[in-house]
Amino acid sequence: MGDTIEVITTGEYGYAVSMYNLWGELTDWVELKPAEEDLAKAEMVRAAREWLALNPRDSEAARRYFDHWLHEVFHHDQS
Repeated sequence: MGDTIEVITTGEYGYAVSMYNLWGELTDWVELKPAEEDLAKAEMVRAAREWLALNPRDSEAARRYFDHWLHEVFHHDQS
């Protein structure tokens, strides 16, 4: 767990911000589209499993993870 926390909080807290934004998107999905709650919850589980499967010291894998979820799945602004 300590390795994961170290990766999240490096680089001016970039991963912490990305994690916050990702889970904000996921929880907003449940809140704002209650008819899609089951799908949103399944995607929450998938996002969590994918994160836990990453090597916490592989910053490139973490970047790809957040790029996928924030920009490909949720079309979150990249600026």
